[in-house]
Amino acid sequence: MLWLATVYRVRHSARGKMDGEDICAAEKFGRRAMDLSHNFRCHNLAVSTLSCILQERYYWSGTVDDIREAVRLGERYALAVVEKPWLCNMDRWQLTNIGNTCNVMVLADGRLENFRKSAGYHRLALSGATYPLGRLLYGHVHLCLSTALSNLAEESGDPRDADDALLSSFQASDHYPADGPHRTMVLHSLGACNWLLYAHNGEEKNFKAAVSYFQQVIEACKVVDVMKRLMSQCYRYLSTTYAEKFTQTGLASAIDHAINFGQLGLDIEFSEAHKPYQLSMQGELLLKRYDVTGNIEDMERSISLTETALASTVNSRYQRHILLGRNAASLARRYRAAGSPKDIDCCIKTLKEALQLYEDLSHIRRSPFLAELGAAYQARFYNSKNNEDLDAAIYNYHLGAEDTAGALKDRIHAAVAGAKFAYEVGRHSDSARSYDSAVSLLPRLAWLGLTTRSRHKRLIGSAGQLACDAAAMSIAIGNHERAVELLEEGRSVLWRSVLDLRFDTHELSEANSSLTNELLSIGKALEHDDSVSPSESIMQEEQRSARRRKLAARWDELVLDIRQLPGYESFLRPVPFHRLRQAAKNGPIVIINVSKYRTDALILWPNQPMDCIHLPELTYDAVNSLAYAWRTALSCTKDNHGSEYLDRVLLDICGRLWEGGLSRIALALQNHLPPTTHGNSGLPRVWWLPTGLLNLLPIHCAGKYNVDGSGICDLFVSSYTSTLCALLSGQMKAATKASDLPFKMLAIAQPSVSGLAFLKHAEDEMRELASSNLSSTTFVTGDDATTARFSQEVVQHQWLHCCCHGRWNAVNPLEIAFRMSDGNLSLSSLVQMRLPNAEFALLSACHTARYTAVLPDESTHLAAGMQVAGFQAVIGTQWGMTDRDGPALTRLFYDYLTRDGQRPDVSRTAEALHFALRQFRAHNVPLWRWALFVHIGI
Repeated sequence: MLWLATVYRVRHSARGKMDGEDICAAEKFGRRAMDLSHNFRCHNLAVSTLSCILQERYYWSGTVDDIREAVRLGERYALAVVEKPWLCNMDRWQLTNIGNTCNVMVLADGRLENFRKSAGYHRLALSGATYPLGRLLYGHVHLCLSTALSNLAEESGDPRDADDALLSSFQASDHYPADGPHRTMVLHSLGACNWLLYAHNGEEKNFKAAVSYFQQVIEACKVVDVMKRLMSQCYRYLSTTYAEKFTQTGLASAIDHAINFGQLGLDIEFSEAHKPYQLSMQGELLLKRYDVTGNIEDMERSISLTETALASTVNSRYQRHILLGRNAASLARRYRAAGSPKDIDCCIKTLKEALQLYEDLSHIRRSPFLAELGAAYQARFYNSKNNEDLDAAIYNYHLGAEDTAGALKDRIHAAVAGAKFAYEVGRHSDSARSYDSAVSLLPRLAWLGLTTRSRHKRLIGSAGQLACDAAAMSIAIGNHERAVELLEEGRSVLWRSVLDLRFDTHELSEANSSLTNELLSIGKALEHDDSVSPSESIMQEEQRSARRRKLAARWDELVLDIRQLPGYESFLRPVPFHRLRQAAKNGPIVIINVSKYRTDALILWPNQPMDCIHLPELTYDAVNSLAYAWRTALSCTKDNHGSEYLDRVLLDICGRLWEGGLSRIALALQNHLPPTTHGNSGLPRVWWLPTGLLNLLPIHCAGKYNVDGSGICDLFVSSYTSTLCALLSGQMKAATKASDLPFKMLAIAQPSVSGLAFLKHAEDEMRELASSNLSSTTFVTGDDATTARFSQEVVQHQWLHCCCHGRWNAVNPLEIAFRMSDGNLSLSSLVQMRLPNAEFALLSACHTARYTAVLPDESTHLAAGMQVAGFQAVIGTQWGMTDRDGPALTRLFYDYLTRDGQRPDVSRTAEALHFALRQFRAHNVPLWRWALFVHIGI
């Protein structure tokens, strides 16, 4: 009986499971075998076999009672097995089958615990196993464990489950023959894991790997009829992979691929349990294409498919909320297109049902549904003008932002959508609250478990103008201090995540040395793991990535533990305003916040309350237009005509900045600053902190120069800072530096780079340094100026003078680099350096302080990278410099610093630069040739 049941089950699988005759016969003989075997040793095997048969019939029929009975029988077998002192291979095989049954049970009840049960049974099947357990069995169990963990990762959003799934797939791969028929199962599993990782971290390597694995499986399935079921799954996964590609990149071709693959999967899908989900997903994809193309047929087809999917899953619990949500989204689009009140009412009702369906399950991510519900109420409010709809929209957006189980990008989307709507209807306090929620999530978006590149990519997708808009809304409701905090929390998120790894250990070590030592060790490991070795295999690279994510998770746990210590409740939390304002102790800091809502200057004073100056003429659009005009001008050829054009454009921009509000800021500074002068320049110090695309403009030289007027550079000694914390860090480091360290400067010159013009004045620049009053200067030039030599020498010197070509990359700012004799010393490499004794760097190279239009508030330029590495102050260039200006700047700058015969002081470097540039102006050097030099830091 038992063998007959097994034979019928296998034939059902071999025939492609298109009818139920064989599986029903298998169930009949399976039950008979279980009834007849009560007094025999094979009874437990009969129970397990019937469980597998019922699971198989559920796939065919979708009858929930089948899978429930399958789980009950399987767990009955498991109870008998765990009492054994040891497990035979048959026990392990059957435990794996039980795990698979629990995995399928989620289709019926939607409970995450069944995925965890499934993984538990697979791990039990592996427990106590000694290799060789049997290569196929060992590989099979690891493969099933990978499937359970992949499903768990997809539902819970925990990338650590995806990591464990991928490692299990690699384990399975080691135990299946490379040319065996089961190899396709391994490839399928590897594809699913890479899709999950791509959805989580957006790494292109995972996208390419997923597509490659699935395509290999499809080709293999075409020649093996019994693998047709796997083929449909691969098409489904390819569809979701390309859909994710569309979400992350917006490529229209990606959504077309997703729809085509989804339809191929539907055409050969045999499982009634899976078909509704695929239909609904196909409807969602068509809706996404409708958003791009506006094709009404796509929208109508989307509604039809999602309604069909819902009608066939009335009694199903697994992911029904997703099916409801997709149908609601389709109805909402039709309402916007046609305006039928019935559609929006039905949309709201459907979304409410989706949310109520899983009130008892904490893992369900509700953010997208709450945001969609908020949008539905918002759409209905526009027509009804009913305040209940208005309140409901704002309330649901807020709930979506606060959903702790939700994905970060979904929560940020809900918060921003709610903030924009609240502003639109005049509810500025609600708007400020929502923006506040969104900004607070940005640091978590740049999670340390991801590489620097991945964190930057995530921020590009979600940060944008977020911090500036949040600050503008806080200013609108009169909360200026909170505006400063939001700008600090929501800008330079990437560099702050790097600097968090380099926390001050002194006092914390006294409070708890063991926590401190472990955290310090993990911080160093996370920095080390940020670099990729080109010799790594795919498995080694994934193992390193998994290790990094586990380290980051442990880091998060330790930070929470430290916050439980008395006095450390705010450890690595955002810095409050009362500490931020201390950055202005040496002079006022002018924060210019540019938002689509409003533009304001916030002036932090050393010893008086903060001022806020509204700048209505310097609008968001005006700043964008000026930034575009300047970027366009910088692309021109620097011949005589090009240089004259560049100067004219720059003069015009400086004048417009002055008239747009910089003149009012200058007047406020002059009225409040004491009459005492700073140093020998006769002018007070001012620090500038622009935001958004204003970073691309030279506000330090705003003025009406073409009509003999004065400007910023005639009134103040200007410095920039990317954040207040960066300035505070430099000030603290300067105050605590060892006074007995001898002065040592590193001078690097690399004038010759293949494909670029020879820097013929680099040698003159080095001669100027050699003839200055600077002592202990180490010169590294020509072929000796390699990336390795740079890294080796810079640690041993406090000051750096670097004369070379700079490489700028507008698309990928982390690839901005110094051009050394053996290659590029990139920004991503610079920030990994730890230079505890560094003080000052003069970067005599092109584009070293040039911002990119891609996320300008992240300050991804070489000068900022030098500050992250440890330098207290840096002089850089905002665009390409002229080679012949290097020697003159060098002579004037260092002569000023050493005129009193004392050791050069980093706090006077801004004044020295100001002096040097005044000499440039006195000799009628064009504006574009001197305005590019900027001082950043203390």
